[in-house]
Amino acid sequence: MNKQEKEVVLRTENLTKKFKTEREDLLILDNINLKIHKGEITSIYGPSGSGKSTLLHILGGLMKPSSGKVFIREKDIYLSNDKELSKIRNTSIGFVFQFHHLLKEFNVIENVAFPLYIRGIKKEKAEEMAKKYLDLVGLNERLSHNVLKLSGGEKQRVAIARALIGEPDIILLDEPTGNLDFDNAQNVLDILFRLNETGTTLTIVTHNQDIVKRCEIRYSLIHGTLTNEV
Repeated sequence: MNKQEKEVVLRTENLTKKFKTEREDLLILDNINLKIHKGEITSIYGPSGSGKSTLLHILGGLMKPSSGKVFIREKDIYLSNDKELSKIRNTSIGFVFQFHHLLKEFNVIENVAFPLYIRGIKKEKAEEMAKKYLDLVGLNERLSHNVLKLSGGEKQRVAIARALIGEPDIILLDEPTGNLDFDNAQNVLDILFRLNETGTTLTIVTHNQDIVKRCEIRYSLIHGTLTNEV
């Protein structure tokens, strides 16, 4: 199937974000038009302060744009009320951040199952599904561990399993290896690219050129302008 025939999972129309300061309006994102197709692994490269995280937060329904639209499977997500938007984030989007944001009062399997708890799925069923994804990221022997006792790489793998468990349309990743040493970073990346080979749609914002080189689709974000790197 060529790119024209692939389903568009996420797209934007003329996406713009400005932040007001006492002196001026700062233009962070300038008229961004982006399409992410099902099964693609996409990188968005830019230096620190380029607006990468802001873009990812808007794509993920965490921050409203100043103007423009974000569609997930042709639904304009910012036409939704807060309750509907929360449901979209829980069912259609998986998140992996540089800082894993695990819940320290929960063990490993509970952290992964948490998105299903929110959906009202019973604990036993949710944790059975969590085991599947923890096995996928190589943590099937850490189910009952306190997350505070895990290594940085293990914590990030828990975050990846948590992002996967809801079987979202797309997983958005913000510098997923930025807090890891080289070996752990390579391990996490290998897991992500294996997931992509099975059809998982991934979009990674990063300033790491090694990640960019491995991605199928590449964009750069400089001074608020998004450019497709051929």
